[in-house]
Parts: sequence; structure tokens; C-alpha cells
Amino acid sequence: MSLFPFVVKEGIQQPKYKQIIAGIIEAISHKRLRVGDELPSINQVCHEFLLCRDTVVKAYEELKKRGIVEAAHGKGYYIASASVEHKIKVFLLFDELSPYKEILFNSFKNTLEGKVLIDIFFHHHNIRVFESLIRDHAGKYGIYVVMPFVHPEIERILQILPRDRVMLLDRKDGTSGNYPYVSQDFDQSVFACLESGLDRIQRYKKFILVFPKPSHNPAEIIDAFERFCCKHKIKHAVINKVIGRKVKAEEAYLVIHDLDLVYILKLCKEHRLAVGQDVGIISYNDTPLKEVVGDGVTVISTDFAELGRKGAEHILERKTTQIINPTSLILRGSL
Repeated sequence: MSLFPFVVKEGIQQPKYKQIIAGIIEAISHKRLRVGDELPSINQVCHEFLLCRDTVVKAYEELKKRGIVEAAHGKGYYIASASVEHKIKVFLLFDELSPYKEILFNSFKNTLEGKVLIDIFFHHHNIRVFESLIRDHAGKYGIYVVMPFVHPEIERILQILPRDRVMLLDRKDGTSGNYPYVSQDFDQSVFACLESGLDRIQRYKKFILVFPKPSHNPAEIIDAFERFCCKHKIKHAVINKVIGRKVKAEEAYLVIHDLDLVYILKLCKEHRLAVGQDVGIISYNDTPLKEVVGDGVTVISTDFAELGRKGAEHILERKTTQIINPTSLILRGSL
């Protein structure tokens, strides 16, 4: 293989950095370059074609964004992928893959199908894993799509990445809010959802929020719940666990975790309490199963398919805006 698997010509319309990109892609397509092959250094290209350094850097960095080229510190640039049809390589950092996050991911992936290459990772709300994944993959992707969580180190860790390549998805916890995001709102939106269900909630003598601790769920949910109950003078309580508790008639529950939901449903069955009449239940985050359990479980939820689609469109259109995806109360038989 020649040292220079591409040429840069004077007097043609195509910018010189694009000539380099096109030449390398063509060389890969015709198997003159293969995965692992080293590219000429920036200095070599500058000297051979009388180019300024910025031109060559721009070309190589664009190829890095697409995931076609990788840079090894102190060793130069190498071919990293033969999939030249992908325009950009996306680093997707999820917290976990729950049923509703799977809906989000599938929508995100399907919207981007054939247009990008997605690598997905999970941090499981572990700050050491979060930082390790960010550090290990810094500089290797064109876009970093990150689900943050509440931790004082999140903002510092995100600064490892180029700010113009980061987008927050689903949540913006732990950040200053200066990044582009497509996120839920856990305060005003939850309050508005409870307001829309006020008539049904007031049928019960007590309203109970089951909010496990420790929890990675936003504390704003508690604030919204308490504001709502105080405003309408509803007798209420916030408890950390429901296991071991007796479920009584004329109580309504707002349940964050699905295991607590299952436990309450089982207790109602055991004590012959009618869900939606004797006991009211609102679950957080919708799943297909909640549509069909009993007469359906009432939920406060964002549309996770829409959230994933909007996140993907942000990438395709290179948007830098901040979007809050709507959250709704979906009334079913459990309330």
C-alpha cells in the first residue's frame, strides 16, 4: 500500500479536507485500507500536499466522529471500522435497561437506523463505572448521549468530553443544565398530573407515596406530591417501603417501583380489597403490562417512544436546544 492512500488536488471545487475524507473512504471501500492500518501522520500529509495543519486535523477528526478512524496517543491514526456508510458513531450511556427504557432505546435506535453506529453502555448509577466509561471512550465518538443521575461528581466527569458533542437524555440530574437535552420533568409535570386526577384521588381518605430509600429516583417527585396534598388538604404520608405494611380500604398509593406495585396488588387480592374502589393505585412509568393487569393500572408517565425519537432527531439535525418531553396521567381502572 502506498503511504498516501488518497490524493489532494488543487483547482477543484471540493474542499481539501473533504478530499482527504473521500479518499480514505474510497480506499476502505476498495480494500486498499483495512481495519488496523495506520494512516499517514498529520505532518506527512501537510508536507506531501502543502496543506496547513488545520485542514488535515479537520479531516481526521471528522473521520473519528464517524467511527471510521481512531487515534492512539503518541502513535497516530488508525482505521477503526470498515463500515464507511455510517455518518456518525454514537456513544449511548444508559443507567439501566428497564422495560420502559427498552421502549426508549428501541425508538432511539429505530429512528437512527442505518444512519449512525450506536454503542450502548450501562453505568447502573455507579459513579466509578460512570467515570470509567466516560474516560475510556473520550475522543472515540462523534456524539455522546448520556443519562446522568444525582451525584456531585457528574458535572466534573462530563467536562472530560467536548461540550459540543454531549447530549443528555431522559434526565438532566447533577448538571448545570448547560448541555442540550431531551428530558423528563419530575416536579411541575408530576404536580400537574396529580392535579388532573384530583377528583379520583379525593375519593380516598389517605394518599401515600411509596418512595424507596436509597433511591435514584428524583426527589422532586416527593416535593410535587407534598405540595399537591398540602394545597388540597389531603391526608398523606411518604413511606420508604410497603413490605410489612397493611393495606387498608380507602387508601390511595403513588408507587415508584414496580416491586412495590406487585406487593400492593397481591395484598389487595389476599384481603379481598377491590383495586380502584377500596384501594387506589397510581404507578410511575408506563409499561405494556400495566395496560392489561386487572382493569389496567393508572400511571404517571412520559411517552418513552417519543422521548427516544426526539433524542434521535436531536442528533440527526445537530440541535443544541433543550426539550422537556410531556408527562401525563393515564387513567385506568386502578384509580
